[in-house]
Amino acid sequence: MRGGSRRRLELHRRTVVTSRWLGEVLAQQSVVVLVAGPLVDLYEQNRVTGSLILIDQASGVTVGAGMIRG
Repeated sequence: MRGGSRRRLELHRRTVVTSRWLGEVLAQQSVVVLVAGPLVDLYEQNRVTGSLILIDQASGVTVGAGMIRG
């Protein structure tokens, strides 16, 4: 991450993090996610697993959406 300390979130350990900590990580503008297998598909191949929505946990409001493009 640019200008900051490297932090590691190990999802396989079901680590719970605060939204403040996650916000600090995302504010660095660079997040690397390593997974053991395919996580998503291209939107052109599968509209269900090739798209995403972001929902604010506190309010339930949709705050973003995206499509996976290759």
